[in-house]
Amino acid sequence: MLYKKMFTLILILFIPISIYAQKELNFTYWGSTFEKKAVEDVIDDFNKSHPGVHVTAQHIPQNYDEKIMTMITGGNAPDVGYVAGDTVQLWATQGITKNLSPYFASDPDLRSRMEVSRYRIGDGIAATNAALESMIIFYNKKLFDDAGVPYPPSKWNEAWKWDDFVNVAKKLTKDKNGNNALSPNFDPENIDVYGFAHDRWWGHWMPFIYSNGGKLISDDGKTVLMDQPESIQALQKLADLSWKHHVAPTPASTKSFPNNNVMLQTGKVAMSLNGHWNILDISQMGFEWGIGVLPYHKKPITITFGGAIAIFSGTKHHEEAYKLFKFFGDPDKNALFPKGLWMPLRVKDYLEPSLTAKWLDKIPGVYPPESRDVLVDYTLISTLAHPRKPPSYWVNGWSKALSKVIQPAVDLIFTNEATAQEAMRDVPSKANPLLKGRL
Repeated sequence: MLYKKMFTLILILFIPISIYAQKELNFTYWGSTFEKKAVEDVIDDFNKSHPGVHVTAQHIPQNYDEKIMTMITGGNAPDVGYVAGDTVQLWATQGITKNLSPYFASDPDLRSRMEVSRYRIGDGIAATNAALESMIIFYNKKLFDDAGVPYPPSKWNEAWKWDDFVNVAKKLTKDKNGNNALSPNFDPENIDVYGFAHDRWWGHWMPFIYSNGGKLISDDGKTVLMDQPESIQALQKLADLSWKHHVAPTPASTKSFPNNNVMLQTGKVAMSLNGHWNILDISQMGFEWGIGVLPYHKKPITITFGGAIAIFSGTKHHEEAYKLFKFFGDPDKNALFPKGLWMPLRVKDYLEPSLTAKWLDKIPGVYPPESRDVLVDYTLISTLAHPRKPPSYWVNGWSKALSKVIQPAVDLIFTNEATAQEAMRDVPSKANPLLKGRL
């Protein structure tokens, strides 16, 4: 009887200890409704495979940076989470996120991740891409079929030259009377279907500056070069799609439109420039679509980058936070790769067919057949043969120069308030004082 009472007492004591021993972590992120569901599934998989650890996924779709800072100020810092690329250097220098270099030094698998995915500050690694991303073309197959126009090329060495691309976009753009933009009867004031759509942020204009042989900034990270002819020409040609050729919506008209993915789905846009991550959403939208490589000026190229993921310095569970950080970057464990949101960070996942199949073919109906051309070959040529790492990875002060000087000037071009020549004229003199060289 005494033994029975002792056993019961031990059991009672043990249960609360085991409960309280569970380590609670918080993962913060942004993204669409589809991405929210996908991330929650990944967190659920992590929790199931890591007894004694419980991670809560906190979705913050708007004002992410401000809300994270409020959490930190209130003593509730996340453990692991997304970090905007333009915020990485700021948070790292303020000690908000951890230096990842010790993890890389001791983990060969981390070291196998592409150099282009690492956010460096001096000899330290402040964050890495959550995954690799690239800018590509999405298109509505029905609109191409109805117009009798071949689909956008999927092979990088068959990409459309810029003028050929504009001509195709004109064939696909139609007014409310059914006239396309090549017709003398075309009415640019009453457009029903646009041939192309793009946004104004840097991911949409940066590839074309590089494609035209331009540079955004000097190699020492101290001088903006966007006033050079190559950059000016690329920016002006992109703006001309709206104001000269009338094949893309103007910024003013897009205010009354749904997002580009919905415009693509509903047949109001034939082609959309967007990040690869939109495959997650578009693959679930119920229409016939495909992907292709970007048009080019002097050489076919895209940019690769990715929203950063970091470990926050305020975590109380460093080992578990590191396991979560690694889990998110593992295409064998993280369903965000086969679901179309992310591409792998390791070169071998592109070069070895058996590994490529694990993320491209795992879930039928997600990635279209041309994905090996667009997401493997095109990505490799852009990251290995023609690497163009956005300045947010390596320039101290870039985010401030971009937000305060460069993007406002680019906006003037896209709203037709200034030519590219006029808008870029004073950018270096205003932006250069904000730059502090390489990180």
